[in-house]
Amino acid sequence: MVRCVSAGERLDRNEFKREVEYLDHLAQLAAYRCPHCTTEVEFFSGYFDLGARQAKVDAHWRSQFDVARPLVAFEEAFEFYCPGCNAPLRIVYENKYNRSGGVDTDLLSVLEITQWPVARGEP
Repeated sequence: MVRCVSAGERLDRNEFKREVEYLDHLAQLAAYRCPHCTTEVEFFSGYFDLGARQAKVDAHWRSQFDVARPLVAFEEAFEFYCPGCNAPLRIVYENKYNRSGGVDTDLLSVLEITQWPVARGEP
């Protein structure tokens, strides 16, 4: 079973302002902590660039995520397997053009598997 939680419940940052990165030369990071094994994974804004090719979960998990929370217009998904326990997850985000013509990213939701066998790391 898949649960959908707000990005703020699992990530310590849910927006990336590209203007801040460019003008202040600051790297913005967001950290996700796996609820199954407590492994922490960090992301920077480049993970969510328009058109970026990201690792995807297999078709079975992708279809489960699509049923639990379908993507709507202008939303995209970044999917990966937890490096600690191999649990699949999806971060739903939206890229928006800012006033200077750059792209900002809002992280919206996290989709996770409700129960995962941490010891084996398999469904």
